[in-house]
Amino acid sequence: PECGPPIAPTAASFKQPDLIADLKTYFNALQAIATAKDAQTFDTAVQALSSSVANVAKAAGASASIQSAPTVFSTIAQTAVQKAQYNAMRQYIPAMDQLLAEAAPAITTALREQQAFYITLVTNDAKDGMSFLNKLYQSKGVAKDPASALGIYTATAPIIEEFQAEQASVRTDPATAVSALLAAHHALAQALQSNKDELSAIVATVTGISSSVQTLITAPATTSQTVSP
Repeated sequence: PECGPPIAPTAASFKQPDLIADLKTYFNALQAIATAKDAQTFDTAVQALSSSVANVAKAAGASASIQSAPTVFSTIAQTAVQKAQYNAMRQYIPAMDQLLAEAAPAITTALREQQAFYITLVTNDAKDGMSFLNKLYQSKGVAKDPASALGIYTATAPIIEEFQAEQASVRTDPATAVSALLAAHHALAQALQSNKDELSAIVATVTGISSSVQTLITAPATTSQTVSP
């Protein structure tokens, strides 16, 4: 605030960069398409996928022209869901693959922006938690009772380890992970171009990538609720 004391950031106070939110929508929709069991689920997922591809293109300022496929929606009722799944992925994944290559610098920058916020968040989390624990360790009751002190140290060791894990998790530059994501997505796009309707293998790959990317684009959990009087 312009006036008054600074307010400590919270997870709820942070707005995820639009580009990262759109990327998350893309991978969620991609997985939903791959696992759709009926036409309605498929239609909903394809619409989300189409919108996310267009939004990523806009947010990243990419030059690629992303075309939607209205015919997919009009023919799904007459087409087997599995065939429609495959056709939709063959259209959108290669389109997004070209887009990701252009958007990689913007994606990395957005992830670093998100990471900078969470570095502050987990640092404050650890500071507050350790302040409480130190007061507990130094309390007269604990100091006079070695058995209680040992029990408290043992019980709080996992909390301290979690603080350390939080610190480590937000201090890794996302650029390496973005490169790995692009490589995996490109391999998927190439497999779709050469694949002959082997949907099960494609679904397994889509599910694997979509699950892995959540770690990259989702905010880390904090231990703020773990340490309390």
